[in-house]
Amino acid sequence: MTNFFIFISFTFLCFNSAVCQNTLFLKKYSSSSELSFNSIIVTHDSNYVVAGETFSPNGGNSFLIKTDRAGNELWRKTNNLWTAFDDSSTSARCILETADHELIICGSLISIISGYNSQFYISKSDSVGNKIWDLIFGGSENEALEKVIQLTDGNFLAIGRKSPPGWGYAFIVKFNSLGDTLWTKKYDFNNNPAEGKDVFQIDNEFVIAGYIYDTLASLDRGFLATIDSVGTMTNYSIINDSINLMAASIKQTGINEIGFLSYNSSTSRSFY
Repeated sequence: MTNFFIFISFTFLCFNSAVCQNTLFLKKYSSSSELSFNSIIVTHDSNYVVAGETFSPNGGNSFLIKTDRAGNELWRKTNNLWTAFDDSSTSARCILETADHELIICGSLISIISGYNSQFYISKSDSVGNKIWDLIFGGSENEALEKVIQLTDGNFLAIGRKSPPGWGYAFIVKFNSLGDTLWTKKYDFNNNPAEGKDVFQIDNEFVIAGYIYDTLASLDRGFLATIDSVGTMTNYSIINDSINLMAASIKQTGINEIGFLSYNSSTSRSFY
């Protein structure tokens, strides 16, 4: 039987008069099928939960591993689907621990029923990875969620993309702890294709970030936008450069100040 391995490495960085780094641990996790990890969190008990997917000839499933602070595996779960067909594959692109220590994962699902295009996928598990519910929605388009946060009202907000043929939108969904969709919104910017990457809450508003494809300049541009409590956009700005800017994440770094992390790609991404 073929074994597949994936590594997790933790490195400590310090910045003062010099840059130093020390590897705290490097761990290898094996499986009889291929593994891919996309997101990691520190849980309330100071351990780690890593989310991704495991692949097989008949498709893949979202995959969770919990480790202690030294990377020793505590448990792993393959979250087989309840609400889709056997040929479906799910990818966990982001993970969140809720206030009551349950786990929310968001990402995408691919199945023959959608013509092998991806659909939105959300799943909730208990603190040891046992699935409570999963939610699949969307159409025959390329759809995925990239970031999820818990709000001060106890509900959740996830951001990603919705890409019908020939176009694309940044997409947000608000849902509750039972998996009920409360509202959804999609955004483009001056009729340019867009993809959402990150979101955080400030009081009763939200700041979202992502990137657009500037159809006139043929370049990717970063965007920042504010939306109100029901998803109506109140303001936005485009980050321009002479290169492709691919948004990665945002963080509030001070009062009325936001840090925007991006990377450059020599070729722009397709939104189709």
